[in-house]
Amino acid sequence: MHYHVPKPFYRKSRDTWYVEVDGRQINLGKDRESAFQRYHAIMAAPAEVRPTHAMGTGEGLKLTELFDRFLDWVKQRRAPDTYVWYQSRLQRFADRYSELTVEQLRPFHVQEWVDSFPDHSPTTTRNYMRSVKRCIKWGQTLGYIDTNPIQHISIPASTPKDVYVPPEEFAALVSISRDQSFRDLLEVTYETGCRPQE
Repeated sequence: MHYHVPKPFYRKSRDTWYVEVDGRQINLGKDRESAFQRYHAIMAAPAEVRPTHAMGTGEGLKLTELFDRFLDWVKQRRAPDTYVWYQSRLQRFADRYSELTVEQLRPFHVQEWVDSFPDHSPTTTRNYMRSVKRCIKWGQTLGYIDTNPIQHISIPASTPKDVYVPPEEFAALVSISRDQSFRDLLEVTYETGCRPQE
């Protein structure tokens, strides 16, 4: 009978080594040599004393590990742009709270994180908070965690973007385009106010 032996793997997005044992990802650290030493120690230990994470309760589960699972899910089931959207924002949160567990997460962590970007617009702040809140809700929905510690955090409303292009500026823009199809697209968009994808 063939037995699968778990092997360490490197996540570039986290700059961290992991090993998956019994369906649970164990953080081995960032240094390759130390990671493999820890891996060998884990595999040499009896199964009952190996470090694991209680995936059902979230106890000891690091936020970065939940982020990784969520991003894997998004990558498999959503458009590439959606994956990039979440990955870029969650990575910033992970950079600030790399050792935080889901159990330790509180609304003030999210609020202090977005407050550290004073130049962000309300819409950008909203999107940053949405990315973390969506991931945690996903973790609860799939049963990785039992409770959502940031469920009741308030998210600001987005601000509409109204940009007016005067007729003379639009005419100048159209005049420099050499492609008739593109000029037609510009004119329809300008006259109707719809987005190009519409």
